Amino acid sequence: MNRFLCYRRAWLVLPLLLWSAAAAATATLQHVVVHHDGGHTRVIMRFSKTPAFNDFVLSSPVRAVIDMNATRRAKHTAAKGEGAVRDVRWGRRAHGTLRAVFDLAPGTHFAGVTRHGRELVARFDRGESSGSAGAPSRPPIVVVIDPGHGGKDPGTSGPHGLREKTVVLSIGRMVYDKLAATPGIKPVLTRHDDHFVTLADRVAIAQHQHADVFVSIHANASPGHPDVDGGTCYELSEHGASNAEAAQLAHFENSRDREVAGVRFSSDDMALNTVLTQMFQSQSINAADRLAQRIIHHFGQIEPLYHAKPLRANFEVLRDPMVVSVLCETAFLSNPTQAEKLHGHAFRAQLANAIYEGIVGYLKHNPPMHPSPTSPEIYIAKQDDTLDGIAARAGTTPALLMAINDLGSRRLEPGQRLIVPGLDDQDGKARLKRYKVQKGDTLYSIATAHDETVAALKSDNALDSTRLRVGQVLRVPPAPNAHGDS
Repeated sequence: MNRFLCYRRAWLVLPLLLWSAAAAATATLQHVVVHHDGGHTRVIMRFSKTPAFNDFVLSSPVRAVIDMNATRRAKHTAAKGEGAVRDVRWGRRAHGTLRAVFDLAPGTHFAGVTRHGRELVARFDRGESSGSAGAPSRPPIVVVIDPGHGGKDPGTSGPHGLREKTVVLSIGRMVYDKLAATPGIKPVLTRHDDHFVTLADRVAIAQHQHADVFVSIHANASPGHPDVDGGTCYELSEHGASNAEAAQLAHFENSRDREVAGVRFSSDDMALNTVLTQMFQSQSINAADRLAQRIIHHFGQIEPLYHAKPLRANFEVLRDPMVVSVLCETAFLSNPTQAEKLHGHAFRAQLANAIYEGIVGYLKHNPPMHPSPTSPEIYIAKQDDTLDGIAARAGTTPALLMAINDLGSRRLEPGQRLIVPGLDDQDGKARLKRYKVQKGDTLYSIATAHDETVAALKSDNALDSTRLRVGQVLRVPPAPNAHGDS
């Protein structure tokens, strides 16, 4: 009898224990406030502990949505619309997800969500010209920050048990916060906490968010060589490019979504789709090279460089041919000096700032191609234009432009409209200029100074090798230093 009572009490207590454990694992939304100041609106949400979340935008009508995992809303927690946010609505989703829906005023863009302690802050911006009803707003630039490893995958380890997954999450959060505070940029983290995310899921997050830039953050190791140190960046190798090209072609063959950056893929011409995919893949790799160069430049200001030029590798997270993707190896955990510095906040903050400055510097001179009725990809030919010259400025080939525009010859007429992906200056202000090679110049140093790739300079100047001679004249784009950027 006593044993029966014990079992009965156990069965009565067990649900309470399970409920208590579930309650402990659930975040509670405790307070919400909407703050409006000028063209900026912020929705501040305070929790018992900050939950993992995802955010996205819906159209017709335009709404921003934040899904918060394992979260419940305390009673009487409500908020009234103000500024760019007309209304705030709440809903329960499967698996304990709390959904917040923000109805937005016309001309508003959702600038992302920032984590501050136990608060999530959603940012909404309206431009000066967005006051008229229905005025289009420029979509934010989406930058996906991918802290490597996580959960059951610790990555490499350093002295005293310091793990790569911990270091790169800390750096990734800092980059995220700095990008979130930058107007016009919407950052996305592939993981907010210590949980495992597959490589395929990391790429899928970037694709779901329509990422313009993808930066994966890691820490390096060289077992048996404790003296090796420094940072560098990787971009996709040619072998990886061929794999990505095949995957993208399969996507277009199996999808109704056949348009990228204003260029529509064919529903029945596989050869044309192959040409277009190769073009976008080539542009993404060239752009990744420019992004990697900028981040490496900023790494070099705070630490030694493991490699001063971007390296190429077939990393799975770099394989999306439509996203500019790089992988940053920030420092060596196997190096005792760098490992000790990585233990502290200061060095991590320096590395985060280097990545941030590299991203922002790149975006300043390489804005992403967002299709619109007045997209710069639509180019109007001028009196002295040639197809070869336009192709050179866009970093592509005349043959590809002929295929895209169904041209029977290279002859152009003034006023003729062309689709030219990659050409971000339809007024022709970015024409190539003449540069005389100085003593000590290399093709790589000239390319870096002019925000260009070595391959593009070789193509523009019909060079068979990277050898230069003093006094040689090259055709180069205007140097970005005129804009005050390093």
